[in-house]
Amino acid sequence: MMKTKILYLVLIFALTSCDPGYRVIIFNRSSEEYYIKTNPPIEDLYAFKSLQYDSIIARKIDSSKSEGLYRVKSKDKLPLYNYIGKPSEKYFPFNYIKVITKNDTLIIDNKNLLKNINKKQKGNDYFIELN
Repeated sequence: MMKTKILYLVLIFALTSCDPGYRVIIFNRSSEEYYIKTNPPIEDLYAFKSLQYDSIIARKIDSSKSEGLYRVKSKDKLPLYNYIGKPSEKYFPFNYIKVITKNDTLIIDNKNLLKNINKKQKGNDYFIELN
């Protein structure tokens, strides 16, 4: 009887999988400041305040109900969002992300997210690197 219960519990754990979470982060590797405009604002994606939330608010310079504008200084990181599994076109919580430089603007959406994302380290952090 005890073996049956243990076997049952092992089967439940084996059949129930939980994908690990991941984070998408903007990493400014350049020597210049960049501005990031998102729709919706990044902080709207967070259900409660956390260290990551505070990090986002510290970089915020302007907002409206539909957009947020953030400053990313040289060698700085801006967390964008967290989710379960791996980054894909199926889940992208923004209508767009605009990376604004002195000379150009890069628009990232669900169609080109994977072209702009890198996984450079062990773990579950994915980076949009700005050079």
